[in-house]
Amino acid sequence: MTIDLTKEILDSKGKIATQKYSKIIEEEGVEKEVLETQSVTVGRIIADCVLYEIADSKKVSEEEHINRYRIFEMVRDGVQEFSEEDIKFIKSLVITRCMPLWAGQVLRILNTK
Repeated sequence: MTIDLTKEILDSKGKIATQKYSKIIEEEGVEKEVLETQSVTVGRIIADCVLYEIADSKKVSEEEHINRYRIFEMVRDGVQEFSEEDIKFIKSLVITRCMPLWAGQVLRILNTK
């Protein structure tokens, strides 16, 4: 299945949702932390979900860790073709990780064939 990883997610007012993140830059030989903003996309949400820290109470197999990292690499590299098994796994993570506003949009996209 093909997924447009660049599809932007909307906020509750129908505008493109954004996230702030810190970035370290070097300026005149001195490292400095700056705050930047980026739009929230399907790809960023998927990457966040597969890399999200797993609760201590959940036992995760080596295979699942490898699968999560494999999906992250696909998203990072811009691969947009995912197997049905990948989609099913991504959906399960989105459901447990994302707030309904974002999860609903991502799930709608993942359910479109």
